[in-house]
Amino acid sequence: MGRLTSGGYSVAFGKSIGMGYVRPDLAVPGTRLKVRMQARLRDAEVTVDGPHDPKNETIRIDG
Repeated sequence: MGRLTSGGYSVAFGKSIGMGYVRPDLAVPGTRLKVRMQARLRDAEVTVDGPHDPKNETIRIDG
């Protein structure tokens, strides 16, 4: 169905974020998938763009 190419945990957003490729018929925003990471299946959702905080509001919550 696809391939996860990179990922990691975002402290700013409080969740894991991954980037990868899926078949065109699955590349619809909101499509829920399972991705295999470290031999475990995890829930994922197709988005148009990754989380973005252009004003750094999330990272500066304490400051």
